[in-house]
Amino acid sequence: MATKETTILISDFSGGIADDTLQARANEFALTKHFDIFSKKNRLIPYRDMEAEAGTLAAFKIGSVALLTDSAGAQNLFALGETSDANAYPQFLEKSVDMVTGTFAESTTGAGAVGAVVAASMFPYKNKLYGLNLDTTVKLFSYDPASNTYTAAVGNTAKTTSNGIYPKMFRHPLDDILYIGVGNQVSKYDGTTFTAAAYTAPIGMVITSLTDYGVYLAIALAPIDQSGKSYVALWNRDTSSNYVEPVDFGEGALMVLENVGGTLVGVSASAQTTASVFDITPKVIFREFTGGLARPFKELRWNGTGASTLLLYNYKEKVNDRLYFPLKIYTENQTVWQLAVVGKNSQGRLVVTFDRLFNNDTAVTAINGFNIIGDYAWVFFNGDGSISRTNDAATYTATSVYDSQIFNGGDSLKEEHLVGVSVLTEAMPADGKIVCYYRKNEETTYTRIFQNTTDNSFGHDAVNIENVAEGGDAVTMTQATPCVVTLAGHKLLAGQPFRFITSGALYTGITAGRIYYVLSTDLAANTFKFAATAGGTAINTTGTQSGTHKLDRVFQLPDFREIQFRAESTGGVVITGLRFKYQDKESSKY
Repeated sequence: MATKETTILISDFSGGIADDTLQARANEFALTKHFDIFSKKNRLIPYRDMEAEAGTLAAFKIGSVALLTDSAGAQNLFALGETSDANAYPQFLEKSVDMVTGTFAESTTGAGAVGAVVAASMFPYKNKLYGLNLDTTVKLFSYDPASNTYTAAVGNTAKTTSNGIYPKMFRHPLDDILYIGVGNQVSKYDGTTFTAAAYTAPIGMVITSLTDYGVYLAIALAPIDQSGKSYVALWNRDTSSNYVEPVDFGEGALMVLENVGGTLVGVSASAQTTASVFDITPKVIFREFTGGLARPFKELRWNGTGASTLLLYNYKEKVNDRLYFPLKIYTENQTVWQLAVVGKNSQGRLVVTFDRLFNNDTAVTAINGFNIIGDYAWVFFNGDGSISRTNDAATYTATSVYDSQIFNGGDSLKEEHLVGVSVLTEAMPADGKIVCYYRKNEETTYTRIFQNTTDNSFGHDAVNIENVAEGGDAVTMTQATPCVVTLAGHKLLAGQPFRFITSGALYTGITAGRIYYVLSTDLAANTFKFAATAGGTAINTTGTQSGTHKLDRVFQLPDFREIQFRAESTGGVVITGLRFKYQDKESSKY
């Protein structure tokens, strides 16, 4: 019986993260990082790097930026942070020239003298800037750039706490009124009159997010106690009545709420900061509401070991009818901490994926706010005044990552052989690089298949495990017990086979052309030890050596029962497809 061959082509990436990567739709995947999946459904478009915001700004601990046209018609980019002294009073800063690459300067008349600032609370409204400060009570303050006027208490919410959660203020499009959530209370301000308790939620609930839903103000209410349910209060904005249409948004703390294409989308977390004893598997649940019941449409689970540090912030931005928010979760054998996005794809289906990195590939310890204006994102992190911004230059040194769904040929009990793999791209830019990997069966780490840097190529096909450099990768090794090989960024895994090629002589103990295996002991990013058998005794070397030595890893692609692929893009490479072919090794048995 002839061996059956199957070719799989993935050329649509608009499905977002799959609920089950083994049972995914054709356009779904396990994970993307720093890719735009929405602009074109058949393209993974890498984002530019994030770069440090210009100037010496750490002392101000900026938490938000906003674009404002004042009453005199002047348009500037403003930031809200705290005064650089020990008081942490509100401090506005601004850029009046080149609002992207320019430097923020203190607004001398835009500094408060009372109350610690909620730095992520800035909101532009009716030609002025507003924010919240924590005086004896939570107060609304304002700054008018046209008249250089700072007002410390436009309104007093009369609330002394908000459980550390301050939702982004919201201007309802139907009444042009600014709504402010503090604790379990909504205040409102129309530019003249401030009403402290326009709506009051039941005790035991905290307001986490505000948005519109038709004529209603949609108010996200999370329980103070973990065991409670979250609700959305649909309030008709009538201050003469406290009546709302309550919508049950299920278990977990509802932290983010937004109207996405006419659908109310809520994002809830079952545990925050550290896992409670009640959370065996902490998770983030996405629900949608268009009337009737709020229906879950996506769930992301923390699948790491040990205590969870899942973090779902209630910072949010709505851009191009998509919801962006910061999230930290463990998935795909790694901690993913970056902006997440919810939007409708070309089929009108709500999809979820990870969007931009906060600070390229550098880890962060906390997120203090973020904003997106046009195509530029600002992220405020680590609690020390650190700020990153989308690079104004077309620089793509950050690695964008695509992890495919898991493929099993329809039956994980049958063994298949991988025949070939291709990553398809738009014409490769001069500095572009694509690296393709696989992992099979129970493996948690990826094996590199190939690297492509060929200018103007439209992809690369591999029929075996390839070297990075044609003819083998140059290495150095020690005369030692045992021998240590050095190859920068080798990407070799324990048990992976290879052989040495030399232009001269190898140390005694090593034979050119013989198959050796990488050992797990002391395996590091740039160095490794090896043995004559998989998991065997490390090779010792004696004598002398000469010439240039190369490591040759050109071996056939693996057999598998389940297989997953990763493609990494740097240098601005746009991915258009993933294609692979496999043979059914067991077809003759059936």
